[in-house]
Amino acid sequence: MTKSCKAFIKYSFIGVHLAKVGIGISTNNIKSVAIPEHLGFTLEGILETTR
Repeated sequence: MTKSCKAFIKYSFIGVHLAKVGIGISTNNIKSVAIPEHLGFTLEGILETTR
């Protein structure tokens, strides 16, 4: 998954010329949390959902 995300991010900046990319994950899933950490993302906030 990390390799796929890395390729998508590269395409987003180089191919589409985006200025910023965000990633949505489940904060309860440790493996999901590790992906943006490995990719060097900076945590800017956490969206809370109501049920």
